[in-house]
Amino acid sequence: MTRLTTYPAVIWLLGAALTGAFLWQMLAVTNREVITNDEGFHTYAGYRYWQCADFGVNPEHPPLGKMIAGLVLQVAKIPAPSGPCPVVSTAKGSGYADSAEWLYGSAGPGVEAKIDRVIPLARRGMATFALLLALTAFFFTRRMFGDLSALVSLALIAFEPTLVAHGSLVTTDMALSATSLLAVASFFLFHRRRNFRGLLLAGLSCGLALSVKHSGVLIVPTVLLLALAELAFDWNRGEQLRTNKILKEAAAVLFILFLGFGVLWATYHFRYVARPDGAQMTTSLNDFIADTRAKENHSVILKTIPFLAHYHLFPEAYLYGFVDVLSISDPGQSAFLFGHLYPHGVPQYFPSVILIKTTLGMIGLALLSLLAFRKYSFDLRPSYFLAPSLVWLLAGMVSTLNIGYRHILPAIAPACCLIGSAIVHVWRTSGRFVRFAIAVLLVAHVASSLVAFPNELAYGNEVFGGVSNSHNLLTDSNNDWGQALPQIATWLKDNRVSDCSFAYDGFAKPDHSGIGCNRIVANLFELNGDKGEAQLSRIQSGTFIISGLSWSGIEWERPDLNPYEVFQKAKPRAVIGGADMVYTGTFDMSRVIAVNQLAEAMSLNGEKKFSQALGPARATVHEMPTSAFAHLALANALAGIGLNDQAHQEYQEADTIAASQPEWYFLQRAEIHAGLAASARASR
Repeated sequence: MTRLTTYPAVIWLLGAALTGAFLWQMLAVTNREVITNDEGFHTYAGYRYWQCADFGVNPEHPPLGKMIAGLVLQVAKIPAPSGPCPVVSTAKGSGYADSAEWLYGSAGPGVEAKIDRVIPLARRGMATFALLLALTAFFFTRRMFGDLSALVSLALIAFEPTLVAHGSLVTTDMALSATSLLAVASFFLFHRRRNFRGLLLAGLSCGLALSVKHSGVLIVPTVLLLALAELAFDWNRGEQLRTNKILKEAAAVLFILFLGFGVLWATYHFRYVARPDGAQMTTSLNDFIADTRAKENHSVILKTIPFLAHYHLFPEAYLYGFVDVLSISDPGQSAFLFGHLYPHGVPQYFPSVILIKTTLGMIGLALLSLLAFRKYSFDLRPSYFLAPSLVWLLAGMVSTLNIGYRHILPAIAPACCLIGSAIVHVWRTSGRFVRFAIAVLLVAHVASSLVAFPNELAYGNEVFGGVSNSHNLLTDSNNDWGQALPQIATWLKDNRVSDCSFAYDGFAKPDHSGIGCNRIVANLFELNGDKGEAQLSRIQSGTFIISGLSWSGIEWERPDLNPYEVFQKAKPRAVIGGADMVYTGTFDMSRVIAVNQLAEAMSLNGEKKFSQALGPARATVHEMPTSAFAHLALANALAGIGLNDQAHQEYQEADTIAASQPEWYFLQRAEIHAGLAASARASR
């Protein structure tokens, strides 16, 4: 292994081969997957930014990453979305609907849908961030620890299942992983060279991290930690030199952050207002803040947003997106872990996910790498890998938004580099037995990832049952993001199944993949507007396909009201792509019918068709009398047609249920209380 360093050409060839393997895997995987849940809106927004400079579209994330996808589409001359520019509505629901219309609206008999060309192109554009990550990891590790450490680190990254799965998706996670590692590497190079060019590169890199995702703000504490580490390493110098060092370090950090925030402003065209030509957000920033506060959000950051907006310290769209992130992360959404549904995130979530979704080879190498700390205990270099990994992990652990490993994706590549560098040292200083163990573990890491192909999104290591068992442990972007439709179509064809019912919880359209199953309700707020229209009997026999999101219960009200609980108790006939479960038999579908009626009532209330909503709402209350959602839907329908006394009673019933289990209803309690007050006034 050590002899490789005497052949530079071999090092470069191996580095190129590993980088190529990384890119090939992710593009091969994504070519087998349909559009995942967030990609449609992100792609649409990226195009709109170039077309209209309308940053009110999908402000949930800063625009830079999405603009890369949009740029590729512009170069490829993909037809623009129809409709006015700027768009009519910036509501999130409208954005999903507009993006679905743009991507699927051109489909017809004998006509290739636009989505079949748009998404592969956009994903290839986003793969540039994966390439940036691989190159940064290789050259950064090589600069610190040499050729062999760089190669081993790159090998760990190239076959890391979660990095492969998310590498080219039109989302913001890989973009943040690449730009944050580039920022850390640039900060390191600045401290080794101490020149203005290094300072400039560090500032620009930090700006890129800030401009692709709101959690990119974590690059600020990461840089501060590394600056403190640099100071601590030189602390034994004389007092005067120490003071000069502190002042220079503080000045450098301030310049880097100032330049970084300048890059952030540049991505928004140095414009405070979110939208061009005097257009306003559908819901104003102040109203959005008020609504978020009403939903029991106690974030300290939320309290600072009005001040930042008043003095135009950040772009309006950036602040709007920050409120959006805070609105879903405090108190948080339901979390599914080891088969248990929690009302919000739990501290053990991300450590558990790491154990489940990291290859056994990587875990073994991580444990062996601890032997290297004897050498590196007083070495500053490993802290450049350790600091970013710990910052993102700790941020994830204190967050109550636990819906996917991807939210701490920037922690993975630095961890791979740390393990790779340490394991090379262990190899060099150990005997034959330890070297054999390292070789076996490296092979095991690569093999486990390849065996999971093309289902890396649903990866789980062998101890936890692999891909086919991941739905029992995790959900959402950990295993089911609506991606497995082509595999379902193949399974149906191979097994000659044509009469089936499908609870699909995703953005894509199953019929476009050749799936003719009857749709049944998959969640209460379907992205594509399909609430599931199949005619069901209370007791029904047949073939049922249930998506992991719907199966887990995360999309429903409480665990005891999960309409697909009956399927959780049965053994699936097949698990397709780790994401969708197939069942054959006879099942009690009464709760599925009730939830479908609830979804219908909620939709009709939203359209102000209150008299039409009354029937399905009453039916839902009859079937699920302990559902606060059902009583709330009925109350809203009654209030809408002027039956305020009856509406008040239903609001009270909903409030009683919500008060008895408040952890499940923090989003609904504000609406219930507002309804109670309004119905009481109207009754008087």
